Amino acid sequence: MAKHRRKSRDLTLWCASIVFIIQSTSQVRGAPGPSSEFRTYARVQPRVFHRNNQITTHTKINNSSHPQVLRVDLNIDGVSRTIDLRLNIDLISSGYRQVHQLDGHSKTEVPETVELCHYHGSIRGIRSSWVAVSTCRGLRGVIYTGKTLHHIHPEEDSLSSLHYLYSHSDLISNKTCGTPGVAHDFPRKKREVPWGYPKGPYNSNRDSRYVELALIADTTIYKNLDRNLNNVHHHLINLANIINALYTPLNVFVALVGVEVWTSRDEIVITTDSLRTLTNFMNYRKSKLLNKIPNDNAQLLTATRFQDGVIGKAGVGAMCTLSSSGGVIRDHSDIVGVVAATIAHEMGHNFGMHHDANYCNCPDEDCIMVSTLTSSTPTHWSSCSLEQISASFSQGLDYCLRNRPKSLFGGSTCGNGFVEPGEDCDCGSKDNCHISCCNPNTCTFRGNASCATGECCDLSTCQLKRAGVTCRIAERECDLPEFCTGTSEYCPEDIYKINGLVCRGGTAFCYEGLCKSHGDQCRILWGLSGSSSPRVCYQQNTKGSEYGDCGYNPLDSTYSPCEEVDILCGRLHCQPPDGIRFQFGADGDVTVRHAYVNSGNTFASCKTAVVDMGTRDVDPGLVPNGARCAEGKVCVDQRCISAERLLGRVDRSSSCLKNCSGNGICNSIGKCHCDEGFAPPDCRRGGTGGSEDSGPVGPSGDGETDGLAIALYLIFLGIIPVVVVFVLCYRCRRKKLKGSIWNEMFISTYVSGVQWIQRIRSYIPPEDSTTRNSDKVFTISDSIPGTRVQVIKGNLVSTTNPEVISISRSIKINESDSTVIKNQRSVVKGCGMRPNLGGIPYSAGSASGIASGGSNDLEFMCESNSEIYAAFKRLKPVRPGPSTQRDEVQISDRRAFYKKKPPPPPIL
Repeated sequence: MAKHRRKSRDLTLWCASIVFIIQSTSQVRGAPGPSSEFRTYARVQPRVFHRNNQITTHTKINNSSHPQVLRVDLNIDGVSRTIDLRLNIDLISSGYRQVHQLDGHSKTEVPETVELCHYHGSIRGIRSSWVAVSTCRGLRGVIYTGKTLHHIHPEEDSLSSLHYLYSHSDLISNKTCGTPGVAHDFPRKKREVPWGYPKGPYNSNRDSRYVELALIADTTIYKNLDRNLNNVHHHLINLANIINALYTPLNVFVALVGVEVWTSRDEIVITTDSLRTLTNFMNYRKSKLLNKIPNDNAQLLTATRFQDGVIGKAGVGAMCTLSSSGGVIRDHSDIVGVVAATIAHEMGHNFGMHHDANYCNCPDEDCIMVSTLTSSTPTHWSSCSLEQISASFSQGLDYCLRNRPKSLFGGSTCGNGFVEPGEDCDCGSKDNCHISCCNPNTCTFRGNASCATGECCDLSTCQLKRAGVTCRIAERECDLPEFCTGTSEYCPEDIYKINGLVCRGGTAFCYEGLCKSHGDQCRILWGLSGSSSPRVCYQQNTKGSEYGDCGYNPLDSTYSPCEEVDILCGRLHCQPPDGIRFQFGADGDVTVRHAYVNSGNTFASCKTAVVDMGTRDVDPGLVPNGARCAEGKVCVDQRCISAERLLGRVDRSSSCLKNCSGNGICNSIGKCHCDEGFAPPDCRRGGTGGSEDSGPVGPSGDGETDGLAIALYLIFLGIIPVVVVFVLCYRCRRKKLKGSIWNEMFISTYVSGVQWIQRIRSYIPPEDSTTRNSDKVFTISDSIPGTRVQVIKGNLVSTTNPEVISISRSIKINESDSTVIKNQRSVVKGCGMRPNLGGIPYSAGSASGIASGGSNDLEFMCESNSEIYAAFKRLKPVRPGPSTQRDEVQISDRRAFYKKKPPPPPIL
């Protein structure tokens, strides 16, 4: 079975290759004149500006560093374009190493300074455009206009020289993939799929991946570049700059951690057999390169011609693995963008991507992983590529890609999408910034904004969320929630329960916020049907063999045996049902062993797996930290230790040592996280819960101030208005006040009450940003159907802006399915008409009569499904004239008219 799996691994690992039929028979790098690889070209003269000063030779300032911001004016396809560029300071990581050979030995240097003249940017006014160029020796790189890809290359190594601009669609050579089983004979059709150019990492930093890339150049590259180390270094950095631009849409960022140049002899045997060359290079990376330049992925660049026109080969799903995370590339073009696209393609295979099939959705004619690279514009990733890389990440292929490498170049670069020292915010480039709170040109807040990013920033208002809003939920049993502090846009540090607390019903202990038992880990590796094998299987771990161990060293292929006391903390033994495949990582990078061990009357099934996750990550085929190995004991780093010993590793506060007064638990920092209803730090007094580290659970001031404010709010909104209106109504009826006096008194009282309500609201903490006032509006009907009355209309008051009193001359009732509310002596039915004012007749429709009880004063309210019409009026009967056929409404008095969001003022 192992042999069969190994054969399958070899077939999958090496089948991902990209083949080019190269028409030219020789390669002359750096020769003057246009490239012969394109049918046509354009001669252009770029104009490069720093601020408002044109640069004619190079972009160095005072012969030191290159400016962070440049502007380039360039004619593209007959149209004058302006390109905005920003220095890509994240391209080269801190600790960047340069290795070359000297006197027959490798010499490793960690340079204090590296010339960085590599820029990313976009064409002004074209949101979907992107640019990746260098300015060290003229303008070299790629320009994507949103529709077409262009390559730019100087005639001489100077910004003042003429440049050649090539359209990728004019590339002469067709490149055909030789991968078996891939159908590439069918014409690709452009699919209509929604596609937006990727946003910067500001909106998804938590999910960003970072590839620490090493590029190796063999002796043929060194010779082709005039045996000049600086030329080779610039060429390799140019490639990395463009590769990074191609991967940015996937939220994957490429940082160059080092380059190695074989100046005198090749460190491996490079032959025309691409598979053999790749095998040799992967062995070299494993045994030597990782010690010189630690990396996540390595690519070898050579000018050697491989058999059958192959120009690239890499392993599928091999990213982060020790044995095969890398590829070999033929430097097949003078145009740096063409070679960079080939490296990006091969790295795609490392990420688990296969060649695009005919059913894959692509926004262009072809995408980067197309099996046949024609003269189209491969600048996007297809739907299949996105699905495949997502599946790879979900299976753990991104283990080594979570740490963001620190930039070699300090300071900040506005527009790179990362908020750095000296910046209020950074939403990416101007054309890709979609946040109104941040100025993309200066990376400062706009207007009165106090934030522009982070989980605790309300992007609709650009203000901080109130203290106590949950910004990170507790995702697992051993996790703890975090809350906004009210003073920062960022969620507090991720805090979890202290290591060593019992979880999962006693089958495990909390460790680094996780709770994993033997069975849990088996389900991760084998799916939901996986379970842990009996203890007798774990006895195999004392042998230190491929069937059981306490650790495997991939560098020398040796197994470490377990001590008897540690057997349940060594190699994980699982018993999935027959026919279940291993479901973690790539098939080619896992070695599965299956043994049957006598267990009394039966044989126990013991399946183990050794997973290649590189040298910096723990093999998931081992028992996870936190698993229970004995009563009161826990597995940590393949050793079975006391849980009390694990608890003692954290400097716990006195409150934690006292069990948080029985009202909380210790967190990972050694402080109490209190239950709801108790306050930190010791959980003895009443409070809202939480801890000093995770932020307050509720608004500051707790519930007493809020309760008082709400009580006052209800009093002034409900009770006082009712009393005031009742008194006014009573006095009005007794003294038979005129309608004008009634309206003036009512409006004055109403506005005064609203002002009191506003003052009370100011003491109440704002709700979450998602809470909005209702759109339901309360208004007033304009007439009473079925009666001959004159309705006065005048001063209007709106509670959405109570300070504004306006005049309205057009009121209409929108709904016919209304109900009737009895109000004092008046009942109104049939609110579904549209009465007209200003003396224009209206139709009574189906309105019923009204009993006025012999009074000229009429107050009524008519309620519909979405609106309530309430009127406070003084009405006068109108005697019909001889020609009166319909009810008419005359405007002769004044009445109050107001809009209010619920609840409405009381109607008496």
